[in-house]
Amino acid sequence: MASGFQNFLDKYGSDNKITGKDIRDFGDSGGSQQKAQDYLERIQNQDGIKAGDKAFTAASKEKNFGGSTGGSISVTPADNASAGGTSGYSGTDIDLGAYEEMARIDTANQDFLNQGLYNSNQLIANINAEANVAVAQAYSGAQMYAADTNLQIADLTSAREQEWRMYGFDQDRLKAENVASIQGEYSLDLQAIVNAGASDVAKIQGEYGLQSDKLRGEYSLEGERIRGDAARDVAQRQKEGQIFGSMMSGFWA
Repeated sequence: MASGFQNFLDKYGSDNKITGKDIRDFGDSGGSQQKAQDYLERIQNQDGIKAGDKAFTAASKEKNFGGSTGGSISVTPADNASAGGTSGYSGTDIDLGAYEEMARIDTANQDFLNQGLYNSNQLIANINAEANVAVAQAYSGAQMYAADTNLQIADLTSAREQEWRMYGFDQDRLKAENVASIQGEYSLDLQAIVNAGASDVAKIQGEYGLQSDKLRGEYSLEGERIRGDAARDVAQRQKEGQIFGSMMSGFWA
């Protein structure tokens, strides 16, 4: 048996449109205002049949339905079926087909929401797992970098200190050799110096003093340069370690 809505379409929608006159005729035949409004809403979601603005206007006026707003109407079952109701029932009866369709839609929507929630939870769990792995790797890398940096600083400091000490040893040896050489030459020429007189003796002593001062100045200058290089390299490594440590501290904060 056709539903009340289908009976309404068969009677008033044969020309594929519902007009204001159709709604008034539906009301005159005993159809309720609520039914008319419900049917127009359902027509909007169907293809092939159009409901004009005048139809909605007619459905909004109670006078077109004898003051009925969806309550029972005093018509015979046959009249009620032709008016859009279900044969043998009043205008307040539920359209079982529409109710079942609404229940099906609600179930489908709930299933969709449940699946969406499950997918979202899975996605969040995967993101958290990947983030934890990335954080652990970053932390491990930071520790390894800090250890490598400290080792490089220690190696650099030790190498610079060794270079400085070796240079000092070489300069001490060179100075001693130069002094010994000068002293040897001085001893060999002593007699000549004595014979040359006080003026020559003063001249030779002055040259010896200049040579010794020059050696001491070069030794001191080179030593300071090596110490400066070592201090600069150590400061650079410490700065890099502090910058990286600050970055990781900010990341964990």
